[in-house]
Amino acid sequence: MSHRKNILRVLRKLLEQQGPNAYGNLDPKNILGKPADITYQHTINQLIEEGLILRAPTNEAIAFRLNLQKKEVYEAELQPWYKNSLVQWMIATVLAIAGVAIAVMSLQ
Repeated sequence: MSHRKNILRVLRKLLEQQGPNAYGNLDPKNILGKPADITYQHTINQLIEEGLILRAPTNEAIAFRLNLQKKEVYEAELQPWYKNSLVQWMIATVLAIAGVAIAVMSLQ
């Protein structure tokens, strides 16, 4: 799983457990199980630039929370692949074509 999804999942869990104003520490050892690498830091910076996460207003500790105004964006990123409407339409189309093919073959 990507660093981006891991970070968003941790912050969404924090939001659900502690409320909308809770800031959480994104310790890479807790999220990744290892020290931070350059891509982890790049991912956090990218999420801040996109406005998906907000940094704590204090300088005492580096803490983050999800931006509630961007809820649709991060929920769309975290949804499972099978809940994507495009995937659902593709599966329905394949099943419909298979059904027609079976019906045509059974007429012969």
